[in-house]
Amino acid sequence: MLKKGSEDETAVMKKQLGEATLSRSTTEEELHGAEAALTREGKQLAADQTFLAELKQSCSTKASANSEGLASASSHRGSCESGIDS
Repeated sequence: MLKKGSEDETAVMKKQLGEATLSRSTTEEELHGAEAALTREGKQLAADQTFLAELKQSCSTKASANSEGLASASSHRGSCESGIDS
C-alpha cells in the first residue's frame, strides 16, 4: 500500500514536471520572439529618427531659401513700384 502511494506520487510529480518543462519551453520561445521583434522595432525606430532629422534639415534649408527669395522678390517689387510711381 505504501509502495503504491509512492508510485502514484512519483507519477503525479513527473506529470507536473513535464507540464512545467513544456510551459517553460513555450515561454522561452515567446521570449525569443519578443526579443527579435524588439530588435526589429529598435532598428526601425533608429531609421525613422534618422529620416526625421534629415527631413527637418531639408525643410529648414528650403524655408531659409524661400525666406531669402521672398525678401528678394519684395525688394524687387518695391523697386518696380517706385519706378512706376516716378
